[in-house]
Amino acid sequence: MTNNITAEFIQSHSLMDCLREFDGTHSEGDPAKIKELSGIFYLLAQKMLYGGYFAVYKDGVVARRIYINCVEFYYHEEEADGFKDWIVYHRNPVNGKNKKAAFPLGSLHSHVSGVDITFEDQKAKADDVRYRASALIREFMVTDGDNDQCGPVDIYPTHLYEYLYTQSSLEDIHIQWKPVKFQDNKVHPQPRINVCTYTFDGKTLTKNKGEDDLKEWGFRR
Repeated sequence: MTNNITAEFIQSHSLMDCLREFDGTHSEGDPAKIKELSGIFYLLAQKMLYGGYFAVYKDGVVARRIYINCVEFYYHEEEADGFKDWIVYHRNPVNGKNKKAAFPLGSLHSHVSGVDITFEDQKAKADDVRYRASALIREFMVTDGDNDQCGPVDIYPTHLYEYLYTQSSLEDIHIQWKPVKFQDNKVHPQPRINVCTYTFDGKTLTKNKGEDDLKEWGFRR
């Protein structure tokens, strides 16, 4: 893993710089490296929660600002002996066929659970991606225009579709991450919501219903 993502690094670099610096764990199942990964996610969560917001433009002006209140991280290694986070949506099929290319760095990936900020392996060839990494925007707050007063926290991640996309036409939609002066505020780790463990026997992937994944990869303001 690239270990340059430190408290000092996130203070002085943009969010895209921080995502670009991430290089996976190459864990091969090593629990110590997964623990190190949790520390990296803590720092990235600080940057996402306290380092900026989404500006949604309409007719060339900011129509609304969206601040992240809670984010959940997902990380899956494609190597056979790598760390598996089977709930990840954008990954290669278990049969090894039809491999998926990495998303461009910082892509917004909309899916049935909400919207992810993605930072997958950018160094590999399209059919040989080493890892998938993303941050689901679990909770958020919205302001209208230049209003500094945020609305209530929205705890439904799929509501973000409307605020990001559906209030704009094809002609005027424009979304940009706007940095603010970073404040080194604490975030509160917690297990991801509605995430179970999985068992893979080499052929079949089985969801272990009632067995929660307890990794604290969710972070709240």
